[in-house]
Amino acid sequence: MSILDLGFDSPEALLEDVKDMAPFMDAMIADLGLSENGAVQSIRDGISPHIVLGLSDDHLDAIFATGLNYMQAGEVAQAQTVFQKLVTFKSIDYRFWYALGTTFQTQERYEDAGRAYLMSLALKATDVDGYLRLGECLLAAGELENALGSFQTALALCADGHGQDDQQQIAERRVAYTHQRLDNSGAGSTSIS
Repeated sequence: MSILDLGFDSPEALLEDVKDMAPFMDAMIADLGLSENGAVQSIRDGISPHIVLGLSDDHLDAIFATGLNYMQAGEVAQAQTVFQKLVTFKSIDYRFWYALGTTFQTQERYEDAGRAYLMSLALKATDVDGYLRLGECLLAAGELENALGSFQTALALCADGHGQDDQQQIAERRVAYTHQRLDNSGAGSTSIS
């Protein structure tokens, strides 16, 4: 079992679980008296909450900068709150997921961090830092083979022109370190299923 597993045996099981939640969500919205609320209806129709709330990209960038300032000041919980709001407002911005992942990783919540990094990478598959951070989480969880794959992907992206020299050097060191750990452990680690 990997830290990245969602606890579902198949994609169909995940979809079934989401479908089972729909009546509960409908009842909750009705109980709150929001069934006829235009903003709620727009969100349920698939319009991004940031659009419904009238938040421009400049607004979101300013909020993001606030979260970054909290992180730099060491106020991880405050930063995490900001980034969680941002992924709620606009879930398709990879930066917000990546930043949220860093807050979890700082707290050594590697499973949550790994999932946030995966969301970030789903939105920007060429983000070298995303693969490096994901690999670090997998390494911390003892998933050496999966970590190696993540670091090797970062290295390949650098070779393909997507990374900087410092990212390539980090990836090379992480690959070498993970190979050494695998050699020392007899290559017995958990793989993503």
